[in-house]
Parts: sequence; C-alpha cells; structure tokens
Amino acid sequence: MCSTSILRDTRASVFLCVFAIACSSGPAKDITSTKPYADLIGAKYTVVADNVYAYGVYDSLPNRTVSWVILSPIKLGGRENVLLRTIPKGQTVRILSAWHHLVLFDSGVYYLVEVENADFPQNVPIRLELIRGNEGTGPDLNPLVYRKLP
Repeated sequence: MCSTSILRDTRASVFLCVFAIACSSGPAKDITSTKPYADLIGAKYTVVADNVYAYGVYDSLPNRTVSWVILSPIKLGGRENVLLRTIPKGQTVRILSAWHHLVLFDSGVYYLVEVENADFPQNVPIRLELIRGNEGTGPDLNPLVYRKLP
C-alpha cells in the first residue's frame, strides 16, 4: 500500500513538472517579417467591443513592477495580473511587431502594439496575444472586438 502511494505521488510530481515546462514560454522569436504577420505590421484597428481590458503583468510578485501590459476581451485572474483599465470603444490600436513564443496550449503568437492616448506605465510593452478572444482568422484580430481601419 505504501509503495502504491509513493508511485502515485511520483507520477503526479512528474506530470506537474512536465506540465509546468510545457506551458511555460521560452524566449520569444521575432516573426515581424514572416508572412502572413508581415502584412499586418503598421495596421490600425479600432476597438468595437465594450469589454477590452488592459492588464499589467508582474514579472515578480514581491516587487509588484509591471513588466508588460496585455489587452484582452476576457477578464483575467491571477495574482500576477492587475487590471489597469478598460479600453473604450473607438480607441485605436496599431500593430508594431509580431512575436512567437513556445506555449503548449495556444498559438504562441502575439503582437506588440501601441494604444493611442493610453496612460500606461512608461516603456512597458503592450501585448495583444492571439488567444482569449483576440484571435480572428489567420493572423488577423477578432472582428467582433477590433475593426481594421483603412
């Protein structure tokens, strides 16, 4: 009975380690010049949904310094996220570059963007990840949340 419990605990520990490694991202790769993402660099979108949130993400919980901002039409939880504000309808977002990082359960693609007239912490990158409702078809953004400007 004791060996069964130890085996079960060992399997659980191995699973948790593999899961943690698989879900974490390594260094991001710049894919700005890679098709089809290259076609969207410089593109501007207007927010058309009522529920786009800007979250500050802490790189380290003890010092509570925002390392980057994430735009999401879905409310996020977690101690590492802090809601900075809601992005209003009509706000303009411009895609600056495209990046890919290895993540097991999503595409791993995100854009670094600029949000016009946003009052975010200085020199903090703003990410628009192609997950959690931001994703449209292919490299494009969700048309129910963002409308591409001509």
